[in-house]
Parts: sequence; structure tokens; C-alpha cells
Amino acid sequence: MSHNFFYWLFSYNRPLRKRCFSSEGILHLDKVIVKDPKFISYPTENEIQFEKLAFSSSKKEIIKSKGRHDCQSFEPIGSYRIEVIGYYEKMMGLPIRVIFFLNNNKFFFGEYCFSAAANDLIPEIRQLFCKNYLAGESATEESFYIENEDHVRILFHFNGISLSVKYYNPTCSETDHAVLTDLFTWKCIK
Repeated sequence: MSHNFFYWLFSYNRPLRKRCFSSEGILHLDKVIVKDPKFISYPTENEIQFEKLAFSSSKKEIIKSKGRHDCQSFEPIGSYRIEVIGYYEKMMGLPIRVIFFLNNNKFFFGEYCFSAAANDLIPEIRQLFCKNYLAGESATEESFYIENEDHVRILFHFNGISLSVKYYNPTCSETDHAVLTDLFTWKCIK
């Protein structure tokens, strides 16, 4: 066995848990920080919460509510070091990943990542979200926003391969929305 393997094995810098995703973390913020004008936006009067947790909740509060997380990552996004924790769960009998993004230990972004197995049930999943947030309205689009008067938004997005539902609060005190927007726009153009 090589010296590098033993160094990695006993290193305090190695990840203790599986990473939450293989792609760059910034790609998960796509189309939700900077809204896509092609997607329709539905207003809601309801409070928007992810997993019944308030935005700005701490990691400790999330773990107290959800239990020990199944995956963890630290994503460098510009000068930010975003912590990502995730859980493997089921929704409507389908395996999903429930992901929390934290900046300075404050939750600001959440995402449900569905596997391709969910593609046949997209209309039922869409109706579930519409029922919770749109009083009597029904959306038929594959991708759309739901946004309340506080500008907290949900992006229901099918990219042709898989479904994700993203929750974002641009007003979290610890998250500088303008800087994240500029950074995200710059990274996408680059």
C-alpha cells in the first residue's frame, strides 16, 4: 500500500460522509437565483418552507428535525464556502435526495432531487406542489416558479432527464443575494 493511501486514510481533511452530488454545487442554483424569463411564475399567499423548516435555520436545527444526514459536501462558490447536507428519503414511494445548502451555518436553499424513475409520475408530483401552494390553480408546464410576496420562490423544473424542486430565499440575512447573483452570472458566462 502506498504512503498516499495511508495519509488519506488517517487525514483529518478527508470527507467523513459521501458527497451529496458529483456535479459542482453552483449548478444546483441554476435558474433559481437568477430567474429564467421563459418560465411562468405563479404567485402564492402561502408561507414557503422546505421540509417544514424555516429559512435561516442552523445546521443543528436541521439535524434536530431530520436526524443525522446521509451526505455532506463543502462547495466553494467564489469567496463563499457553502456547506451542503443531504438525506436519502422517499416521496410518493420514489427515492429522492433532500438537500440543504447553508452559508455561515444558515439554511438558504433546499432541493428535492428525483431520480429518473419519477419521470412517469411528474403530473402527480406537480399536482402535489400546486395543491400545497396554489389555491385551486393547476400548473401544466414542465418548469415553473411559485413565489410569495417575500420573494421566496420554488422552482419546479424538469430538464428532460430528471425532476428537481428547488426552494430559495433571497432575503436570508446571512446570504448576500446580490453577490451570489453576480457570481452565478459570471460563472455561467465564463
